[in-house]
Amino acid sequence: MGQFHNLDNEDVIFVYLSNERFLEEYELLFEAKSVDKISSVNNDTVMFSSITFSDEEIEEIKNRDHYKYCMSVRNKLGPIVEIIKETLPDIYDKVYKTMTQSNEDVL
Repeated sequence: MGQFHNLDNEDVIFVYLSNERFLEEYELLFEAKSVDKISSVNNDTVMFSSITFSDEEIEEIKNRDHYKYCMSVRNKLGPIVEIIKETLPDIYDKVYKTMTQSNEDVL
């Protein structure tokens, strides 16, 4: 693909994969229709809570701008990333590996 406004192939892959992380979280929420949260109240107490969403609330989430932007990025960059992955697999693998390693480093 070359460069577009100083974005190179690695940048495009990175943006796409970062966006996919958001969409994975949305998909988990849509499937479970709930979100679990763990909060630390103080050093000795941890609270666990769960928020359940109705079908209507799920639809409201799907209509939010952030979700729409995520879907737009997936739809626009997905085909480009597939071309890069097929023609330049080493570049794709390098960015993918970096993304998975940074994910493991955080955990």
